[in-house]
Amino acid sequence: IAGYASLCVLAGVVSFRVAMLRRQKRISDEKTCFFIHTAHDVRTPLTLIKAPLEEVVEKDMVKAEGMDNVRMALKSVDGLLGLVTSLIDFESTDNYTLRLHVSEYELNSYLETTCEAFRTYASIRDIDITRESGFPYLNVRFDKDKMDSILKNILSNALKFTHAGRVDLRIQPSPTGIQIIVRDTGIGISPAAQTQIFQPFTQAGLGITRQYGGTGLGLALTRTLCEAMHGRLSVISHEGVGSQFCADLPLLNQEQAASKA
Repeated sequence: IAGYASLCVLAGVVSFRVAMLRRQKRISDEKTCFFIHTAHDVRTPLTLIKAPLEEVVEKDMVKAEGMDNVRMALKSVDGLLGLVTSLIDFESTDNYTLRLHVSEYELNSYLETTCEAFRTYASIRDIDITRESGFPYLNVRFDKDKMDSILKNILSNALKFTHAGRVDLRIQPSPTGIQIIVRDTGIGISPAAQTQIFQPFTQAGLGITRQYGGTGLGLALTRTLCEAMHGRLSVISHEGVGSQFCADLPLLNQEQAASKA
């Protein structure tokens, strides 16, 4: 009896310890993924800051006594971009949390605000960025943090690989929700590369990182976030012509959400 009791106690202790270790690992994974996600999102505003500073230096738009300060600011931005890239390289997106925090937003206003953040950067690169909508007004429910990352990653990717061209953002209804389509007139993607671009760190293997910068993690993160929102991300591209990325998301308006609650 004493032996059986000891075994039961031991089994209970082991089970409790295993459960605690699993819980700690889950919390640690979520913290790591949040950390990496945040680091990746910091890249976009840093890039938008860097572009005007580069234009100021290239066009000599300030007086000589102020140019040193501008160059120092540009050097600091480059340093921050390097640090952020190192943080992103620390971990891939495999363990990104799938937990959703959903609120209601007017989609056209939200997308216009997102596009507006990129207009200065696009103008500096001689890119015309436009937004079209298949409906005049629509309230939808989504996780804003995840949607921010999806849109900013797709738009920054389109702008990165386009020069003196166009980037068009279009929203249209789909049978299950909406489609957010981003078309560009950039360098395009080869058929072989299209099968790999959604894998983490693929750009480095394709040599794109060295030519255009980046970690090869943005599209992998974007697809992960689309799937977390129960959607999907696809691409159609032709080399030398441009690319089209489509985020098909099952976003619901208020009446639909109430009917499915």
